[in-house]
Amino acid sequence: MTKHDGIIRLKYTLFANHGDGTYAQIDETHAHLNIPATFMYMEGLENDEIEIEFIPRTDLNWKIATQLKQLEGNRYYAPNLQYFMDSPTELSDFMYKSFVINDDGKDQLIEIALHDSKATEAQFEQYKNYVKDIVQQQKAVFQELPDYDYGRYTFLACYMPQVSGDAMEHRNSTYMTSTRSLADNGNTGNLGSASHE
Repeated sequence: MTKHDGIIRLKYTLFANHGDGTYAQIDETHAHLNIPATFMYMEGLENDEIEIEFIPRTDLNWKIATQLKQLEGNRYYAPNLQYFMDSPTELSDFMYKSFVINDDGKDQLIEIALHDSKATEAQFEQYKNYVKDIVQQQKAVFQELPDYDYGRYTFLACYMPQVSGDAMEHRNSTYMTSTRSLADNGNTGNLGSASHE
């Protein structure tokens, strides 16, 4: 392109009404973003680095959960298009917990971002402990954990009444969706997806 300042502005309509492991859903409770179902891309730029700024709704106390590398504030980074497309992102008023698993002298951070409007702190703590047990057992089976980028793995758990049940694994994260809240037996009922992913 000639006589171009490097900025392209475009607008498109995003039909984000199906929250699951593949598609996107945006409503007053969250922005559930599977990247291929959300963003356009330009052919020929597949190997370019990507920086993105998410602007969460502060009036709804939204936060950002993703496997993307955080640069600063709400700005995130992917080394190329494939990594970006493989990085689901949840913007919501989610609850957050984490734990560390030591893998042959290397600490691996395991994060859980839980979007569940009915779950209590105690139920989430129990769920976190179940997930920790699962990760430890998976490590025992395979004798090691993968070498996660940036030293962390993120479980994105969206257990809301308007989503469709699903789960999808990604390089350093997974997106798990269910209409079953932790308050409605999801503490054990949703563990199969956590283990599978």
